[in-house]
Amino acid sequence: MLKHRMSLLVLATFLSAFLLGLWMAHFIGPAVENAGSPAISCRFRGDEGNLDVKLEVLDVIRGREANEDVARASPFNEGPPAGYEYLLVRIKVTLLDGRGNFSLNPLFFRAEFDGEAAGVKLMVYPRDKPLLRAHELSPGESESGWLAFVVRRGSEVKLQLRPLLPEPEGKCLLNLGNE
Repeated sequence: MLKHRMSLLVLATFLSAFLLGLWMAHFIGPAVENAGSPAISCRFRGDEGNLDVKLEVLDVIRGREANEDVARASPFNEGPPAGYEYLLVRIKVTLLDGRGNFSLNPLFFRAEFDGEAAGVKLMVYPRDKPLLRAHELSPGESESGWLAFVVRRGSEVKLQLRPLLPEPEGKCLLNLGNE
């Protein structure tokens, strides 16, 4: 009985270390940034080989206009805290190349700013700005939609794609600027 418990403890420890390693892989490695352009290509290591994914920013709205769009979408949407604002980003994701599919989910994105990070805001999106839908992309296929974040007013923001799997080669960051 004691041997069985010890075996389970050892297995749980190794599993925890493995999962922590996967999680840490998102933060380790050279950052891949677009240096101000509205598009970037990122490489992810999949089970069947590398997957090359292109992120394109199609539109960015923030500040008063974004706050008003979110408020008009539903009375249940909360306003941003003092000193913060909504950031609405219309993005297009394309699986350029690779063997296998890429699982796209809006929850795989986050906004980085002033040493903080914010996940996608789950709320009622404006009718003319539908949330990027979760979708399995095949090579050559694209999906576009909107993401909403609450960010510090006037901060420089970088959009990061961080899927659980496949593992990225470095950080996949897209510079959105501070306006």
